[in-house]
Amino acid sequence: MTPRLTRRAFVGSSVALAATSAPLLAQNSAARRLVLLDPSLGTAEALGLIGRDYPYGIVELAPDIVRAWRDGLELRVRENGSAIAITRWAGAQVLAGLTREAGGKATLRPYGADGQEVLLDLPRTAP
Repeated sequence: MTPRLTRRAFVGSSVALAATSAPLLAQNSAARRLVLLDPSLGTAEALGLIGRDYPYGIVELAPDIVRAWRDGLELRVRENGSAIAITRWAGAQVLAGLTREAGGKATLRPYGADGQEVLLDLPRTAP
């Protein structure tokens, strides 16, 4: 008799694989995060960002986001592959538009009382 892979066995093994690899994937994606912080929202301590592991650091956003993006912020995010920006609504819309214009993906979520969190994903540059 030949062993058969049933649908139930396949789904069970897929769920087990996803459950065991999810923490590793989350750890790897969080390890490469770059945080872009709008200084008008307050300090990193006030926003609860201190104590988290951001090896690429926290970057203070300049008042002119478009100029900062053109002057090297895009390259830094692209080299990193992704970033999290915490800014006001208008800044979030500008960052999302610039990211999409550069061929990336931007996801916006509310952050606190008057902030927005923008998850920026850009294709990495070739080494």
